[in-house]
Amino acid sequence: MPAPTNTEKIAELQNLVSTLTERIDSVRQEVRNTGADVGRINEILTQLREKLASFEALLTEIKQWKDQFGAADLKTECVRLREHLDELRQWREKLEANELKSSVEVIKEKVTKLETNQDKIGSRLWTLVPPVIGVLVGVLASAAIAYTIGKRDAGTERPNPSQSQESSIKSPVATSLSSTR
Repeated sequence: MPAPTNTEKIAELQNLVSTLTERIDSVRQEVRNTGADVGRINEILTQLREKLASFEALLTEIKQWKDQFGAADLKTECVRLREHLDELRQWREKLEANELKSSVEVIKEKVTKLETNQDKIGSRLWTLVPPVIGVLVGVLASAAIAYTIGKRDAGTERPNPSQSQESSIKSPVATSLSSTR
C-alpha cells in the first residue's frame, strides 16, 4: 500500500481536530452542568449542617435535663407514679362498689315504701267495707219494711193525701174568712 499523501494526512488531522473540538465542547458543557449540580449540592449540604446543628443543640439540652434529674431519680419517680396510679384505681373501685351498694339500698328503701303504701291502700279499702255493708243492710231493711207496710195497707183504703192537705189548707183560710165576715 502506498504511503498517504500530505493532503490526506491534513484531512485526517482536520477530522481528528473537529472530533476533539466536539468532545472538548461536550466536556465543557458537562462541567457547566456539574457546576450547577455542585451549587445544588452545596445548598443541600448547608441545610443539612443547619439541621445537624439544631439536633446537636436539642441533644445537649436533653443531656442537661437528664443530668439535672438523674436517671435514678427518673426511675424512682416512675415507680412512685405507678404506685399512686394503683392507689387511685383501688380508690375508684371502692367508690364504684360503694355507689352500687348505696343505689341498691335506695332501691330497697323505695320497694319497702311501695309495699307499705300498698298495705295502707288495702287497709283503707277494707275500712270502707263495713259502711258499705251497713248501707246495703239499711236499704234492704227499709225496702222490707216498706214492702210489709205496703202489703198491710193494701187491704185497707187509704185516704188521699192530696185531699187531706187541701182540707187542712182550706180550713184555716175558711176560718179566717168566716171570722172576718
